[in-house]
Amino acid sequence: MRKFPLAIHDNSLKTRVDIQQAVKQLCEPLMEKCSPDFAHVHIGNTGASYSQSTALMEGFSRPLWGIAPLVAGGGEYEHWDSILQGIKNGTNPDHEEFWGCITDYDQKIVEMAAYGLTLAITPENLYDPLNEGEKRNLVNWLSQIHSYKAHDCNWLLFLVVVNLGLKRIGVSYDENQMERHLDRIEDYYLHNGWYSDGVGGHCDYYTSFAIHYYCLLYAKWMEKEDPTRSHKYKERARLFAKDFIHWFSNDALPSLMVVV
Repeated sequence: MRKFPLAIHDNSLKTRVDIQQAVKQLCEPLMEKCSPDFAHVHIGNTGASYSQSTALMEGFSRPLWGIAPLVAGGGEYEHWDSILQGIKNGTNPDHEEFWGCITDYDQKIVEMAAYGLTLAITPENLYDPLNEGEKRNLVNWLSQIHSYKAHDCNWLLFLVVVNLGLKRIGVSYDENQMERHLDRIEDYYLHNGWYSDGVGGHCDYYTSFAIHYYCLLYAKWMEKEDPTRSHKYKERARLFAKDFIHWFSNDALPSLMVVV
């Protein structure tokens, strides 16, 4: 069993080093749960509305939301080579751990966004090390997202993130579909920075953890090409933060800085 300097609950989470350490504390233990060829992670037997194979792919994919920014920000992750091998195998249709083709409303649409993020912020660690066949497999697997329906909610932003990743590595992406999804997100906007999760949908933590998060990624990556939309997303996030901070404390600071 790997030993860590601190348990996550003892991490003060105050400095950059603390945050880097937290990512490792949360993610490194998962390596013991990897499949033989690294494309699946089996954490335990719980329940989901999708197949076991998709759940295993989800277990592998979700940690990238922390690991990719860690690596992109100059941090080290000692298991990156294993992760890269898992991605090669998971996107290879001839490999037994292939993640499979997607269908309408597929959970894998959600997980694809992690690879869009990774391509967008650290292509030198994900895309550049691949050979031509492996690059083609990855792009083909992600490009499936253009051909299948997603739920009319925050899911529309997964296509946006994937396309921004494809754009970053200079391959074909669907700009028109990305624009349509961003336009649809406007229909979810309520007021004072708040969104519903779809037209007439519920209004909860998905406003912050999904819609604002993905829109702020867009604002950062596209601030020169799409300054109007990027500015709007930043301003809405600032408005929302003044309310959202009170979800955590009655004596919270009057405002929360949103830095992008």
